[in-house]
Amino acid sequence: MTLDELDNEIALWKKSLGAAAQNLMDLHSLPTYQRLAGSNGVTKADLKGVTAKRVYPALASMGTLFQNFDDLQSIVDRAAVLRQNISPIFGSEQKLREIDNLLHGKSVRLATVPVPIGQRTLSTAVDNVELVTPGELMGAMAKSFTDARDVVLAVDGAWQKLGMELDAAMTELATFKAEGPQWNHNFPALATAESALETIRDRIENDPLGSLDEFDNSVAPVLQQARNALARLKSQREQITRGLSSAIQLMSQLADLHRQSLGIWQERRLKVICLTEPLAPQSDQTLATLREWLARLQEKFREGMVEPILVGLEKWNKAAAECVFQERASLNANEAPVKERQELRGRLEALKAKSRARGAAEHPDLTRIAKEATQLLFDRPTPIEKASTLVMEYEKVLRTLTSVDIGNANE
Repeated sequence: MTLDELDNEIALWKKSLGAAAQNLMDLHSLPTYQRLAGSNGVTKADLKGVTAKRVYPALASMGTLFQNFDDLQSIVDRAAVLRQNISPIFGSEQKLREIDNLLHGKSVRLATVPVPIGQRTLSTAVDNVELVTPGELMGAMAKSFTDARDVVLAVDGAWQKLGMELDAAMTELATFKAEGPQWNHNFPALATAESALETIRDRIENDPLGSLDEFDNSVAPVLQQARNALARLKSQREQITRGLSSAIQLMSQLADLHRQSLGIWQERRLKVICLTEPLAPQSDQTLATLREWLARLQEKFREGMVEPILVGLEKWNKAAAECVFQERASLNANEAPVKERQELRGRLEALKAKSRARGAAEHPDLTRIAKEATQLLFDRPTPIEKASTLVMEYEKVLRTLTSVDIGNANE
């Protein structure tokens, strides 16, 4: 190893130790660390449960870390002193070997650990002595620091999270208990969650990690389930409110359609007879049944029922839609022959005017057909199929007479 390489390595060690010292001090100065360790005049927390099992070994390792740091600093300082005593001109192989042994050999003596009497033989030493290289020690220190840092931050996070969420959870529980009956819904698991919250509130100071686990596993899921259930209930109630409003409008439209259909049906029966009787409107009782059904759904909804109303409303809409379809079919079926009667009247008058224009109006066949068709179309009720046949016959005879006249004229 050249002197330049040696200088660089010592400088790197000093830089690493400087960063390690700062990191150790930063961790030691954290309020949560001081609370856990009872350092810097802060009352030590009486840890229990999960937190105690994780924190106490980490705190013990922190004590060892400071001792290890001092040991490592001593090794690097010794190496730096030896380096200062090496002449840049003449050098010193012996000192270089000493420095190499310090920095790369097993030069660090770890704290001795007494060997239990039950594990000793006659020649076994009283203490276990372990030697490690500076690199090995720095690696072990880094792991111990990471473990201690992680557990301190975990405790700090647990205290902060629980401090914020416990009161919010209690408030939310009270809201669910108050709103549940209003929505005709109970949350049985809330009692268990409330009991767990009380336990957590008592344990948070001594076992924040265990309390957080219990909160996350026993309280938070119940609160989320209650939130989801309440949101679903609110959504369903809004859906039902909209559905009932639409159903009321549909019932009103159906009543209007029924009145129109019934009026056309009565008019058609008065004015027109069909060989095949058109579809009659729905009975008044059918509409009354729908109206009563809808009123029951409204009443049950006011009493707090939800899911059965959704099912009932869906079935009611299907029945109402079928009724609307039948009413429209009846309206169209009965309106068509009434319109056809009026249309045949106009058509017959047009044909009679055409026959007069061609001088055929006095023809016996046309006179007979016109008289019979006119009587049928202006009497009540009109046999619509027969009247239609007469008008078509009048048109056919007129077309024949006109064709004959045209032929004679051509001759």
